[in-house]
Amino acid sequence: MHQNPGLTSLSATIVDTAGKLAEQLASPSTETRIAAISLILTLDRLADRALHAVVQDARQAGFSWQQVGDITGTSRQGAAQRFGTVPPEFATPLVLAPLPDALPRAERVVTAFLAGDYKRIRPQMAKSMAAALTENRLAAIRNDLTARLGTLQVMDSENAEVSVLGDLTVVRLPLRFARSATLAKITFTPDVRLLGFWIDPVSPQQGAPDRG
Repeated sequence: MHQNPGLTSLSATIVDTAGKLAEQLASPSTETRIAAISLILTLDRLADRALHAVVQDARQAGFSWQQVGDITGTSRQGAAQRFGTVPPEFATPLVLAPLPDALPRAERVVTAFLAGDYKRIRPQMAKSMAAALTENRLAAIRNDLTARLGTLQVMDSENAEVSVLGDLTVVRLPLRFARSATLAKITFTPDVRLLGFWIDPVSPQQGAPDRG
Protein backbone atom coordinates (compact mmCIF):
# COMPACT_ATOMS: atom_id res chain seq x y z
CA MET A 1 0.00 0.00 0.00
CA HIS A 2 1.31 3.44 -0.87
CA GLN A 3 2.36 5.78 1.89
CA ASN A 4 -0.18 8.51 2.56
CA PRO A 5 1.66 11.68 3.73
CA GLY A 6 -1.57 13.19 5.01
CA LEU A 7 -2.31 10.12 7.12
CA THR A 8 1.25 10.07 8.43
CA SER A 9 0.90 13.68 9.59
CA LEU A 10 -2.51 12.93 11.08
CA SER A 11 -1.10 9.97 12.98
CA ALA A 12 1.64 12.13 14.47
CA THR A 13 -0.97 14.67 15.60
CA ILE A 14 -3.04 11.91 17.22
CA VAL A 15 -0.01 10.59 19.11
CA ASP A 16 0.91 14.08 20.31
CA THR A 17 -2.66 14.85 21.40
CA ALA A 18 -3.01 11.50 23.20
CA GLY A 19 0.24 12.17 25.06
CA LYS A 20 -1.01 15.55 26.21
CA LEU A 21 -4.28 13.95 27.34
CA ALA A 22 -2.40 11.39 29.43
CA GLU A 23 -0.48 14.21 31.13
CA GLN A 24 -3.69 16.06 32.00
CA LEU A 25 -5.42 12.96 33.34
CA ALA A 26 -2.45 12.22 35.59
CA SER A 27 -3.05 15.48 37.49
CA PRO A 28 -6.64 15.64 38.84
CA SER A 29 -7.72 19.26 39.13
CA THR A 30 -10.39 21.50 37.67
CA GLU A 31 -7.88 23.07 35.30
CA THR A 32 -6.57 19.76 33.96
CA ARG A 33 -10.05 18.30 33.61
CA ILE A 34 -11.11 21.23 31.42
CA ALA A 35 -8.05 20.66 29.24
CA ALA A 36 -8.74 16.91 29.16
CA ILE A 37 -12.28 17.46 27.86
CA SER A 38 -10.93 19.57 25.00
CA LEU A 39 -8.26 17.00 24.19
CA ILE A 40 -10.78 14.13 24.15
CA LEU A 41 -13.06 16.04 21.77
CA THR A 42 -10.06 16.82 19.58
CA LEU A 43 -9.03 13.16 19.54
CA ASP A 44 -12.57 12.22 18.52
CA ARG A 45 -12.37 14.56 15.52
CA LEU A 46 -8.88 13.34 14.63
CA ALA A 47 -9.96 9.69 14.89
CA ASP A 48 -12.90 10.31 12.55
CA ARG A 49 -10.57 11.87 9.99
CA ALA A 50 -8.11 8.99 10.38
CA LEU A 51 -10.89 6.41 9.96
CA HIS A 52 -12.06 7.97 6.71
CA ALA A 53 -8.47 8.21 5.44
CA VAL A 54 -7.68 4.56 6.26
CA VAL A 55 -10.89 3.36 4.62
CA GLN A 56 -9.99 5.31 1.48
CA ASP A 57 -6.54 3.70 1.49
CA ALA A 58 -8.08 0.25 2.01
CA ARG A 59 -10.47 0.79 -0.89
CA GLN A 60 -7.59 1.84 -3.16
CA ALA A 61 -5.78 -1.35 -2.11
CA GLY A 62 -8.73 -3.46 -3.26
CA PHE A 63 -10.86 -3.95 -0.17
CA SER A 64 -14.59 -4.18 -0.90
CA TRP A 65 -17.37 -2.20 0.77
CA GLN A 66 -18.58 -5.51 2.24
CA GLN A 67 -15.22 -5.99 3.98
CA VAL A 68 -15.29 -2.42 5.29
CA GLY A 69 -18.87 -2.95 6.48
CA ASP A 70 -17.93 -6.16 8.29
CA ILE A 71 -15.09 -4.41 10.15
CA THR A 72 -17.11 -1.32 11.06
CA GLY A 73 -20.24 -3.24 12.04
CA THR A 74 -22.52 -2.08 9.28
CA SER A 75 -23.80 -3.26 5.93
CA ARG A 76 -22.06 -2.88 2.59
CA GLN A 77 -24.47 -0.09 1.71
CA GLY A 78 -23.99 1.58 5.09
CA ALA A 79 -20.21 1.54 4.73
CA ALA A 80 -20.42 3.02 1.24
CA GLN A 81 -22.77 5.76 2.43
CA ARG A 82 -20.58 6.63 5.42
CA PHE A 83 -17.16 6.45 3.84
CA GLY A 84 -17.80 6.77 0.13
CA THR A 85 -17.69 10.55 0.27
CA VAL A 86 -15.07 12.48 2.24
CA PRO A 87 -16.67 15.32 4.26
CA PRO A 88 -15.72 18.74 2.80
CA GLU A 89 -14.09 19.87 6.07
CA PHE A 90 -11.63 16.96 5.76
CA ALA A 91 -10.17 18.54 2.63
CA THR A 92 -8.07 20.85 4.81
CA PRO A 93 -5.84 19.69 7.67
CA LEU A 94 -7.09 20.04 11.23
CA VAL A 95 -4.56 22.58 12.44
CA LEU A 96 -4.19 22.74 16.18
CA ALA A 97 -2.55 26.14 16.42
CA PRO A 98 -2.79 28.80 19.14
CA LEU A 99 -4.83 31.92 18.63
CA PRO A 100 -2.54 34.43 16.89
CA ASP A 101 -3.29 37.24 19.36
CA ALA A 102 -3.49 35.09 22.49
CA LEU A 103 -0.69 36.83 24.38
CA PRO A 104 -2.00 40.42 24.08
CA ARG A 105 -5.48 39.14 24.93
CA ALA A 106 -4.11 37.46 28.05
CA GLU A 107 -2.25 40.63 29.03
CA ARG A 108 -5.47 42.62 28.75
CA VAL A 109 -7.34 40.10 30.91
CA VAL A 110 -4.72 40.30 33.66
CA THR A 111 -4.58 44.10 33.47
CA ALA A 112 -8.37 44.45 33.68
CA PHE A 113 -8.58 41.97 36.56
CA LEU A 114 -5.95 43.72 38.65
CA ALA A 115 -7.57 47.09 37.92
CA GLY A 116 -10.92 45.79 39.13
CA ASP A 117 -12.44 46.28 35.67
CA TYR A 118 -14.59 43.15 35.87
CA LYS A 119 -17.17 44.40 33.36
CA ARG A 120 -14.44 44.21 30.76
CA ILE A 121 -13.59 40.61 31.62
CA ARG A 122 -16.95 38.94 32.12
CA PRO A 123 -18.32 39.42 28.57
CA GLN A 124 -15.30 37.46 27.32
CA MET A 125 -16.01 34.46 29.54
CA ALA A 126 -17.52 31.16 28.48
CA LYS A 127 -20.91 30.59 30.14
CA SER A 128 -19.59 28.09 32.67
CA MET A 129 -16.85 30.44 33.81
CA ALA A 130 -19.15 33.48 33.95
CA ALA A 131 -21.54 31.54 36.16
CA ALA A 132 -18.76 30.66 38.60
CA LEU A 133 -16.94 34.00 38.61
CA THR A 134 -19.39 36.75 39.40
CA GLU A 135 -18.12 40.30 39.87
CA ASN A 136 -18.24 39.83 43.65
CA ARG A 137 -16.23 36.62 43.39
CA LEU A 138 -13.65 38.27 41.13
CA ALA A 139 -13.35 41.17 43.57
CA ALA A 140 -12.81 38.79 46.49
CA ILE A 141 -10.09 36.91 44.61
CA ARG A 142 -8.37 40.15 43.61
CA ASN A 143 -8.49 41.55 47.15
CA ASP A 144 -7.01 38.36 48.59
CA LEU A 145 -4.30 38.28 45.93
CA THR A 146 -3.18 41.88 46.44
CA ALA A 147 -3.31 41.50 50.23
CA ARG A 148 -0.88 38.58 50.02
CA LEU A 149 1.34 39.69 47.14
CA GLY A 150 1.12 43.47 47.00
CA THR A 151 1.01 45.42 43.75
CA LEU A 152 2.08 44.16 40.36
CA GLN A 153 5.64 45.15 39.50
CA VAL A 154 6.37 43.33 36.24
CA MET A 155 4.30 41.52 33.60
CA ASP A 156 7.01 39.44 31.97
CA SER A 157 5.58 39.10 28.46
CA GLU A 158 8.98 38.27 26.95
CA ASN A 159 9.07 35.00 28.89
CA ALA A 160 5.41 34.13 28.37
CA GLU A 161 4.56 30.77 26.83
CA VAL A 162 1.68 30.14 24.44
CA SER A 163 0.67 26.53 23.76
CA VAL A 164 -2.28 24.43 22.63
CA LEU A 165 -4.18 21.69 24.44
CA GLY A 166 -6.52 20.18 21.90
CA ASP A 167 -8.21 23.22 20.40
CA LEU A 168 -7.67 25.36 23.51
CA THR A 169 -4.99 28.05 23.61
CA VAL A 170 -3.15 28.33 26.92
CA VAL A 171 -1.05 31.37 27.84
CA ARG A 172 1.38 31.15 30.75
CA LEU A 173 2.32 34.67 31.72
CA PRO A 174 4.93 35.26 34.45
CA LEU A 175 4.05 38.04 36.89
CA ARG A 176 6.11 39.61 39.63
CA PHE A 177 4.35 41.28 42.49
CA ALA A 178 5.93 43.27 45.29
CA ARG A 179 6.21 40.21 47.55
CA SER A 180 6.38 37.22 45.20
CA ALA A 181 6.53 35.90 41.66
CA THR A 182 3.48 34.18 40.21
CA LEU A 183 2.30 32.60 37.01
CA ALA A 184 -0.97 33.59 35.38
CA LYS A 185 -2.52 30.87 33.22
CA ILE A 186 -5.22 32.03 30.82
CA THR A 187 -7.12 29.60 28.61
CA PHE A 188 -9.07 30.58 25.49
CA THR A 189 -11.53 28.56 23.40
CA PRO A 190 -11.29 28.56 19.58
CA ASP A 191 -14.02 31.21 19.43
CA VAL A 192 -11.90 33.40 21.75
CA ARG A 193 -13.91 32.85 24.91
CA LEU A 194 -12.14 32.94 28.26
CA LEU A 195 -12.41 29.43 29.69
CA GLY A 196 -9.79 29.49 32.44
CA PHE A 197 -7.98 32.07 34.53
CA TRP A 198 -5.61 30.99 37.29
CA ILE A 199 -2.85 32.86 39.13
CA ASP A 200 -0.61 30.32 40.82
CA PRO A 201 1.69 31.29 43.68
CA VAL A 202 5.38 30.48 43.38
CA SER A 203 7.35 29.15 46.33
CA PRO A 204 10.35 31.19 47.55
CA GLN A 205 12.65 28.29 46.57
CA GLN A 206 11.59 28.60 42.94
CA GLY A 207 12.29 32.28 42.58
CA ALA A 208 10.51 32.25 39.22
CA PRO A 209 7.24 30.94 37.87
CA ASP A 210 6.93 27.20 37.51
CA ARG A 211 7.03 26.33 33.83
CA GLY A 212 5.47 22.89 34.38
